Amino acid sequence: PEYQKLKLGECCPTCPEIAEVRSTCTYEGQTYQNNDTWNLDSCRSCRCHSGEIRCAQTKCPKPKCKANEVLVTPPDQCCSKCEETAGVCTKFGSHYKTFDGKFFDFHGSCKYQLTADCYNHTFSIRITNDGRKTKTSSWTKTVTLKFGGVKVNLGQNLRVKVNGTKINFPFKWPSVLEINRTTDSVTVRTSLGIQLYWDRNHLLQVQSLKDMELFEMCGNRLNPQNYFESCKQDVCECPNNGKCYCDSFSAYAHECARLGVKLPNSWRKDTGCDIPSERTTISTPLTAAKNQQGLKRHRKRFKRPNRFFTRHVPKTFLVHKHHSQTPPPIH
Repeated sequence: PEYQKLKLGECCPTCPEIAEVRSTCTYEGQTYQNNDTWNLDSCRSCRCHSGEIRCAQTKCPKPKCKANEVLVTPPDQCCSKCEETAGVCTKFGSHYKTFDGKFFDFHGSCKYQLTADCYNHTFSIRITNDGRKTKTSSWTKTVTLKFGGVKVNLGQNLRVKVNGTKINFPFKWPSVLEINRTTDSVTVRTSLGIQLYWDRNHLLQVQSLKDMELFEMCGNRLNPQNYFESCKQDVCECPNNGKCYCDSFSAYAHECARLGVKLPNSWRKDTGCDIPSERTTISTPLTAAKNQQGLKRHRKRFKRPNRFFTRHVPKTFLVHKHHSQTPPPIH
């Protein structure tokens, strides 16, 4: 009786009608019970509340990545996060760019260890340099990668051996090794995460395992001046009729591509650096007088590629010229 109400025009009070309370929701043909939740996608979720569908968007923080990190969105995840980039060591001619981004020259013409795991001894990379009858320059002749009982030899003109046996492309050793050939290079991928890029003549790039402490201060900016100075040095020491300056341009263009900077496809034609043939002959070295003539002859070519690269590379990737004689590190 306490809940009974007297309606207008009626004599006796009656109990009020109670509306039916819905406890389910229907979405795209699917029925959900009260308080059930489901995801529309990686960023949106919904909940059934007393017959009403309520959806919400995930709010993502804005991470600030370090110099050696890139912002990525993992598959099936809504929010982006910073991931460490792999360290890269590059050798072209007698020029070296280390894992921490510093440049230096080394002109030895013997066998050398380029990089290795000094702690666990999981891998090593050795190179054999050839002076090619020059006094102050050298070029890589062969590359030897050793890891887990596997030996990979990279030679000139696409000659590749695995454990002493010449291979055909593509080469796959499941869960161990993969070697592929592109138009102008050979790429090697290992189960350790070590990757090699070999242009079959002079350019070698090693991408290593990620190491937060080792590469914490390393940036991925490009300094064309380092490559430009290396290019001039190579021309002065280049054997007759050689295009040694192309080593620098190829190294720079490959680094641009690795960092996502797309250069026009005409860069080889514009710089006079066609894809090297599988048979390359080197003649006698230049005399001092011919060196000077060669430097003057190629001066216009020096300037054109330098403008070409800097015109197509974002300014955020460039480092201003350093005043010291030592090529500046990449910050």
